[in-house]
Amino acid sequence: MLAFYAERLPTVEINNTFYRMPKVAVLETWAGSTPERFRFAIKASRRITHLARLKAETAADSVDFLYRNLAALGAKRGPVLFQLPPFLKKDLPRLSEFLRLLPEGHGAAFEFRNDSWFADDVYDALKTAGAALCLSEREDNAPPPLVETAPWGYVRLRLETYWLRLFVGKARPFVAGNDLTLARRKSNRPCRDKRRAAP
Repeated sequence: MLAFYAERLPTVEINNTFYRMPKVAVLETWAGSTPERFRFAIKASRRITHLARLKAETAADSVDFLYRNLAALGAKRGPVLFQLPPFLKKDLPRLSEFLRLLPEGHGAAFEFRNDSWFADDVYDALKTAGAALCLSEREDNAPPPLVETAPWGYVRLRLETYWLRLFVGKARPFVAGNDLTLARRKSNRPCRDKRRAAP
């Protein structure tokens, strides 16, 4: 399956790292079986996001282990997604302390699934740390906030059916200079196949 994705896409999000910490040997195999230009987006372990709930003192060892092992991907390591549970409400001191744990060049993106996090002080903390706010589809179809907190972005199209047009419209201000013609053509119908979703 990885070879199939690597032939067609520039990156793929690895979800199994959410359930188990990645081993160096596995990461080296992934890196060795993909083209040079390919990048892996890694979903951070639930030990960090759901069990430790970003508490720095509890998550520190897991964060260190994760980033140390991810070095095995070399230049193929892309962003690291920290997806927080819906029940975890905004806690700015906790987030700020957690952000200080991240190593230089961390490439962290944060997906908040509780609306309390969508606040200017949270965006400021992410921006200061160079971490991206993940633009993710929501089950309630509410438009997710599109706030630039890093010079790069992380978009998750994860629902069965979505309207690409909505995401193209939201992303337009951040895609200066890129040709969105194909995206516009595809955006007038719902998309059920995530592989066809990307312009």
